[in-house]
Amino acid sequence: MRSRLSAPFLALLLLAACDGGSETPVSRARPGDTLVRSGRERVVLERPFRPGQPNGLYKGIVTVSGGERGVRRLEVNGVCSMPGLQAEGWPAYDNLYGRKLSATGGQAGQERWQVLFHFNGRVEAQQAAGEQAWLSELRDNLCRRGRFDDRKLKPR
Repeated sequence: MRSRLSAPFLALLLLAACDGGSETPVSRARPGDTLVRSGRERVVLERPFRPGQPNGLYKGIVTVSGGERGVRRLEVNGVCSMPGLQAEGWPAYDNLYGRKLSATGGQAGQERWQVLFHFNGRVEAQQAAGEQAWLSELRDNLCRRGRFDDRKLKPR
């Protein structure tokens, strides 16, 4: 015997599983929220970042899906610099780095990557060349730049 509620319930469940394409600033993101959409790829927060010094977000875990490279899990760290403060010792780049994780939650070897986003537009990537499009967007989100500048948002 089939319930009349099963079809509407299934439709509601499917809608709830889909975030409708929105991106969430990292300062408001919760596990399951989309941090970045870049082309066909989607970066979803799995484990929140831990704030740290100086100006960093550490040990966040994201899942990247939708591209030609399949689904992959990464631990990500971001250290955001401040343009114009190089005389005070701040670097002239933002630094995103991390390691690839296995699909089941553990570490997949020691495959590490790093990308330096210099303020003059130069990008240095180590072991992350195929990831640069979404990493650039994630850098903007983590460092609260561009469309992710959320300083004017009211706190939750």
